[in-house]
Amino acid sequence: MKGWFSDITLNVILKIVVNRRYVDYISHKEERSSDEWRDSHRTFLELSGMFVVSDALPFLRWMDLGGVEKAMKKTAKNIDHALEKWLEEHKQKKASGTPKGEEDFMDLMLSVLDDVKELSNRNVDSINKATCLEYEKHWKMNNDGIE
Repeated sequence: MKGWFSDITLNVILKIVVNRRYVDYISHKEERSSDEWRDSHRTFLELSGMFVVSDALPFLRWMDLGGVEKAMKKTAKNIDHALEKWLEEHKQKKASGTPKGEEDFMDLMLSVLDDVKELSNRNVDSINKATCLEYEKHWKMNNDGIE
């Protein structure tokens, strides 16, 4: 039951952020992709709340005690890959001019960041991905009692 509530919560979050389902039981390919996302997402949340020795004692960072920094980099790479894929899908949808369904948070961010001229020296894609990820993390942590 705990896993079911977790899946439902993540389904709602991803529906809002990228207009996707977290678990799609019809397609096995999508289910495997969802498993990879779920594992990366769970690891991300665990690592964001984990005590890291180098946070308290920065001079020990080079040792990477417990391999936490290596795990963080691997997880960040996996999540960035998924977000990049979703962002490209949204850009293609926007470029085609035919909106499919409702607009989601990523569509909103794309339209807002396209209008902003002051961010010309910043990577707009990174801003979009980071904002969507932070929105999702914030929503998940505030509704953690469900799990």
